[in-house]
Formats: sequence, structure tokens, C-alpha cells
Amino acid sequence: MAKSPLSKENVCALTVNWNQADKTADCLRSVQQIDGGPCHVIVVDNGSTDNSREVLGREFSVPWLELVELKDNLGFAKAYNIGLKRAIDQGYELILLINNDVILRQDCLTQFLKAAATFVHDGLFTAKIYYLDTQKIWTVGGNFNRLTLEVTGSYRGQEDIGQFAESKQIEFAPLCGVLIRAALIRDVGFLDENFFIYYEDMDYSWRIQQSQWQMRYIPEAIIWHAVSASSGGQDSPLERYWMGQGSGRYFRKHAALWQLWLLVIPYRFISAGKTTLRLAWRGDWASIIAYWLGLFRGWSTGRSITQPPKWLFPTKRKGSQK
Repeated sequence: MAKSPLSKENVCALTVNWNQADKTADCLRSVQQIDGGPCHVIVVDNGSTDNSREVLGREFSVPWLELVELKDNLGFAKAYNIGLKRAIDQGYELILLINNDVILRQDCLTQFLKAAATFVHDGLFTAKIYYLDTQKIWTVGGNFNRLTLEVTGSYRGQEDIGQFAESKQIEFAPLCGVLIRAALIRDVGFLDENFFIYYEDMDYSWRIQQSQWQMRYIPEAIIWHAVSASSGGQDSPLERYWMGQGSGRYFRKHAALWQLWLLVIPYRFISAGKTTLRLAWRGDWASIIAYWLGLFRGWSTGRSITQPPKWLFPTKRKGSQK
């Protein structure tokens, strides 16, 4: 019997693991408990150096899970592209793209599928995403400021008291919990592999805006997210380094020359100053150094794949993922 294009049988969930077997296992358990049982899942192990592969292989030696093992940590975008190509090659028309540090509510996929059947011109759907173990909003999607290319309207940190109950079209969605049509990927392309981590979601959302496709926020689809878990947590040196570097790639790629010098660079300089003052107030000098090193490298090269120096992160392994 042929698979219905909007059935769970035609959905492939995709996540990436890097030295975080426990978090990935929690995520997979939430997928295992979705309505009607799990869909097919691809886990791309991004060159883990701990016992992730043994732990995941032992607990999830099941037909619905496919473990793809990479020799090295290739970064968020490249690892996800490997998984996306694999899912599309296997004939899946819907891909549930999730970070390994998210937890899905039991009916999350059901709600996504209802939305995909209803809003046929939308190619990407994002959930209402809370901070882990809270009812505080991490994202409900957002829009772009066309002058500064920044994201607006995320409502981050607000307590959910019902004010985000309406579905709406959006222009930006983080890629930590989205359902994507394979048709959109075939039109827009895969993730930009010149982003190792961070800003690849802003880049992809901006590219979708230049296409025929639209994006939509689905409030009935609920996900919880442990923010920046794989890069050491929010405002950690590693997170600041890659955020700084990714910003250079994103804004240099998409801003017109006049826009870059008259609007984007002044705005980003003020933003970087505020971030520096916030970190200095807390005494996070390592994060400040990492942040400005990342900014210099990203803005001077227009790329975001340069690994941090060992002297800055003596206890960190190569790279990170979200």
C-alpha cells in the first residue's frame, strides 16, 4: 500500500548527536511516545568521542531508528544536510527536524500533520517552543526587520497565558523543532555549510522568503528546548564564539553594501557593546574574549567554520552543536 503523503509513515524525524547520549536519549524517548508510536528517525552522530554510539545503539536497537556515524564533528549544518539528503533519498516527503535537546509533547507530530494538510502553500511549520520544564516562551517564530536583517517578534521569556494561541504566517523559525516539506528543500536547497553552528536558521529562513514558499507557526504543536546545551549553555565562551562568527557570515551574505555600512554594522556594533557590558558585569571575561574573536573571524572572512583556538578552550573538544 502506498504511503499517504501526509501520514506519519511519510515522516522522517532527524536529529544530530555530539557527545550527549543522555539528552539525545531523552529526545528519542519523547519521539517514541508520540501518538500512534514513533515515525522513522535518523540520528546523525557527529563524530562523538564519548560512548554515545554504544549507549544509543543499546537502548534504541529498534527498526524505526537509523544511526548514521560520522568520523568527525562536521558542524550543525553539514551533519543535518547529510541526514536530510538521506531522508529525501529514502522517499520521505516530510522531515521533522529537531535538536537533540528538545522534548516533544505526545501530540506534536499529529498537530504538525494537521497543519500540513490544512495549509498546503506553507512549506515549513514551527512549534510553540518553551524553555525546558517551563511554560515560558522560547520562540513562536518571528519576522525580519528588512533594514537591519534582525529577527523581531520572538516574545522570548514571556509566560504563556494564552496570548500565542493563534496560528500565523511567520518569516523566521529556529530549526530546533520544525516540520519541513521535502519539496521546499528541493526548491530552496540545503543548509549553508559555511555556518558551523548558529545563524544557519536565520540564513535558511531568509532564503525561504525569497522563494514561493511560506512558513507558519502552529500553537498546538508543543516542544520544550534546553537552550544551547551542546555549546556549554547560553553565554558560555563556546556559544559566544560561534554566535559572533556566525553573525559575520549571515550579515555579510545578505546585506546590500549600502545597507551593511549604513545600518547593519552600526547596529551590530551597538549590540556587541551591550553584550560585552552584560558579560563584563558578570565577570565573564573568557566569554568576552571568545565573542570578539568570533566577531573578528566571521566579519573579516565572511565564513563561520573556523574552529576556536585550543588556548581559549583548553578543556573543550573540537566544535559544538546546538
